[in-house]
Amino acid sequence: MKQEPKDFKSTLRILGADEFDLLLPETKVIAKSTHPDEVIVGIVYGRYKQGNAEHTSGRGVLVATDRRILLLDKKPIFLKCDELSYNVVSGINYSKAGIGGTITLHSRTGDITIRTYNVKCGDTFVKAIEKRCLNKPTEASVQPI
Repeated sequence: MKQEPKDFKSTLRILGADEFDLLLPETKVIAKSTHPDEVIVGIVYGRYKQGNAEHTSGRGVLVATDRRILLLDKKPIFLKCDELSYNVVSGINYSKAGIGGTITLHSRTGDITIRTYNVKCGDTFVKAIEKRCLNKPTEASVQPI
């Protein structure tokens, strides 16, 4: 069952999105990029840099769902949609300075750094990633039979 646009926008507001964020082109493609039964648990908008200096950068959104993490960057003639499994996430850093913040999502496939001026979204996104990654059992915590 597809979420109604009103419900979808209210979910994004609860996660910290403001009116400016809701007008961005990336917001319009979030619903198309997620599965109908997928739940969005965190979102952060801003300028991102993926990988090293020679890799891509731009303005986009990181979306954490109950199943995966998406990096969306919508331009008039193309859509960048990268998907990360929680299995490849190795950590997350979050630093705040004044009205903005920087989040770095570390993974085995490379880092994604996003600068945002919406710290409420940043807080929610980081908590969602931490909750998902800290709740999975590690090899050291599994007891042999």
